[in-house]
Amino acid sequence: GLRCADAIRPMEPVPCAPCPEYRFTELTAAQYAQVYPLELALYEHYRQSPFFMNRTPDSLAAFLQSVREEEARFFAAAKDGQLCAYLKIGKVGENFAAAGDGYRHVHGAYCLPEHRGRGVYQNLMNTAIRTLKSEGFTSLGVDYETINPTARHFWGRHFLPYTASVVRRIDERILK
Repeated sequence: GLRCADAIRPMEPVPCAPCPEYRFTELTAAQYAQVYPLELALYEHYRQSPFFMNRTPDSLAAFLQSVREEEARFFAAAKDGQLCAYLKIGKVGENFAAAGDGYRHVHGAYCLPEHRGRGVYQNLMNTAIRTLKSEGFTSLGVDYETINPTARHFWGRHFLPYTASVVRRIDERILK
């Protein structure tokens, strides 16, 4: 069945109502550790039904090291001074089409459940899009697990899929 999708969009804002009670910003490298609790929440989300993807999160030190190696950037939403969503942006995606001078790629994304459905993530994405567009980037890509209904619903609404990966599972009992 369908397992993963790669999708792209132009660096144009998505329609959404403003969220004045939230602050949207690009984080400085000194602030990246503040994202780590949300990263852990994302990994917990992976483990839940119907996703059931048992990934082991990195330690904080390993997380920060990988961010440095990737030269990733973080955009975040905060309410009452507490981060509630993040968007991790990197240089390339996972296939040959997800690269280039005018291209950037979503490498991680999470919004706490209690802040979903309020336009927070659309506004956060628009903050990243406006910043990246001002730097000359023209396209934003994402790859997402289609078995994750939250991701499939959000990314499928705002991005145009261009590849789909499928998996065929062979029943191991056939080997006996």
